[in-house]
Amino acid sequence: MTNVAVAGLVLVLMGADTAWNGAGTPEPDVAAVVLVVLSAVALLFRRRQPIVVAVLCGALLTVLFVLGHRGELLNLAALVGLYTLVRYGDRRHTVVAGTVGILWSALLGWFAEGRGSAPVPEILLPLVAVLIAEVVRGREALAREYADRERRAVADRLATERRTVADRLATERRAAAGRLTAERLRIAREVHDVVAHTLTGVNVQIGVAVAAFDRRPETARDALDQARAAGRDALRELRATVTLLRDPGLDGLPELARSAGSAGVEVTLHCDVPAVCPAPAQLAAYRIVQEALTNVIRHSGATAATVSVTTGDDGTVFVEVIDNGRGPGRAGEGFGLRGMAERAAAVGGTTTSGPAAGGGFRVTATLPPVLRFDDGPRPVPAGGA
Repeated sequence: MTNVAVAGLVLVLMGADTAWNGAGTPEPDVAAVVLVVLSAVALLFRRRQPIVVAVLCGALLTVLFVLGHRGELLNLAALVGLYTLVRYGDRRHTVVAGTVGILWSALLGWFAEGRGSAPVPEILLPLVAVLIAEVVRGREALAREYADRERRAVADRLATERRTVADRLATERRAAAGRLTAERLRIAREVHDVVAHTLTGVNVQIGVAVAAFDRRPETARDALDQARAAGRDALRELRATVTLLRDPGLDGLPELARSAGSAGVEVTLHCDVPAVCPAPAQLAAYRIVQEALTNVIRHSGATAATVSVTTGDDGTVFVEVIDNGRGPGRAGEGFGLRGMAERAAAVGGTTTSGPAAGGGFRVTATLPPVLRFDDGPRPVPAGGA
């Protein structure tokens, strides 16, 4: 559509200039009209064949000049052809076409003016056409470069976003896998703590019942009743642990003390922890005390133990279990001390264990106020404590 408009405008202007014959120029004839029409029609193909159109328009202009026709607009088709060749070509076309067009136009003007003066307009007009075409071509090339840069920037941003999403998904998958592993370890500890602690008490009570069965049947009956009650409680707690993973709190410590007392170990309990203590810290402290008392009953041969659970000024929870026995020995160094250390490490704390200063065995745990329960269990140092 643009080519048609340009060709039509050139035809009108060149036709008008041909019809208005100046002094010393011939009247418009059929040949002049045909040459003007051919020049305008050639411009319809200027985008597809810019070199051919530029050469053809220059040749038709030359024929018009040879026939004696003169006018300020007769070279309009040739100028449009030259502009098109430079705009849609490359720098080589600019140099060659500009040089040839300017020299040819100057030569025609020089002959047309009778070689009496320099053909300044014939030099300036093609030079202006070449410069305008070069400026337009440069601006279009710059716009294409900017568009390419923008497309590359968008592609880079999309690639970066895709990598970011992929990295985030991978991180989330790793975090989920870590949480799942931590939860499996937690469930294992819950089941171990419930079963080991309760079966230890049941085993002790059954042993008492067997020893007293013949001579003290009432004592045997009481021991069996306690063993049955302990078993019932264990089943209830185990069911709750497996189905709901119920987290016992420090309010369950008195029951642990009574259970240990039924197994022959007198427990002195001191608990001074505020109710707002975080649930993970309460659970860790409860399980550490439970495991420590289980070791006391099963391995130490102790008759008395002291349990202390307190908090510092900064909210740190301190757990201490001291008994008057000989310690767990190698039999208690498996899941027991290791489980306590994992319990503490799961919330960012630590444990220590070893002989007490005045005899017996001592277990301590320090649980910080800023908990990192969701980060999963930390590696436990060699030695289990």
